[in-house]
Amino acid sequence: MVSPTALPEEANFRVQLEGRNVVIRAKRVWQQPGTAQGKPAWRYGLTFTGISADDWDAVIRFSNNDQVVVENKAQKDLELVRMKADDVARLIPKKLQDTMLSMLVQRGRLAPIDEKTPLVQYAYGGVIKRNGKAYHRLSIHSRVREGTSHDVKAYDTRFLFDDQGTNVQIDE
Repeated sequence: MVSPTALPEEANFRVQLEGRNVVIRAKRVWQQPGTAQGKPAWRYGLTFTGISADDWDAVIRFSNNDQVVVENKAQKDLELVRMKADDVARLIPKKLQDTMLSMLVQRGRLAPIDEKTPLVQYAYGGVIKRNGKAYHRLSIHSRVREGTSHDVKAYDTRFLFDDQGTNVQIDE
């Protein structure tokens, strides 16, 4: 990839392959300064760190010189708006996911996390404005077994976080 500006080590990208928008999360493997059209630029080698199954299929079709776009007007319109649950889990940085999950543990809405991946469901709610700043809205559905009664309590917790993932809060 060539960019006129320096990129962070890992970022989300929206790539267009033959008219299809593909959302990926990629990590920088190497970088090299240079020029493009007489202006300073950076060349990057990237590796995928997150991509939905449907978008991965589109990348494979593109790589094999197959038709990328399978025409479905309604689906095409929804792609720009909606993210699937597995997309959210793959595209949100692990550090940010860990922060939100630890907040759930602190509030008793999730059992303490061991080496296993906790079974939670993510639902991305889009971007909202609060006090003139943009925040991403994410709901996490979690369950926890309470005491010796083995009753299972379910929780839906809404989080707000900024683009950098540094300002994370529970939206109550």
